[in-house]
Amino acid sequence: MRFAADSMLGRLTRWLRLSGYDVKYLSGASDDEEILDLAIAERLVLLTQNAALYRSARKRGIRAVFVESGAIVEQLKQMIGALGVHLYNTPFFSRCPVCNGEIEGAEKEELDGELSKKRSNWRQGILEVRRLREDLFGRPSLGEY
Repeated sequence: MRFAADSMLGRLTRWLRLSGYDVKYLSGASDDEEILDLAIAERLVLLTQNAALYRSARKRGIRAVFVESGAIVEQLKQMIGALGVHLYNTPFFSRCPVCNGEIEGAEKEELDGELSKKRSNWRQGILEVRRLREDLFGRPSLGEY
């Protein structure tokens, strides 16, 4: 499943990309018609917080989701419920959350110098993923679901 996300959904875009989904972030789109034409041409599911854009998409037969919440946990829950998005059944970290490019594996020796510089940033990212997972799915070790 491929998506087009409007400029109000940057954080959701990054989370979906981290979960392996191809998401075009439409921050520079000049008008609604441009967005709708792109969604039709590339057969993308439109994700938007703009009610008028959502209604226009539905009238033109474009599969669209009106994202109601501003909170990322609620947005991800809505994607799971409305579209059956799987956050853990796709190749995690297979897309860059910034540019949407596909990420390829590399040998440790190729990255040795870069790893030590970025290690603390990765730890922070992993902690955020764990917190989000707990918010979405509870903490089974504590009996929460």
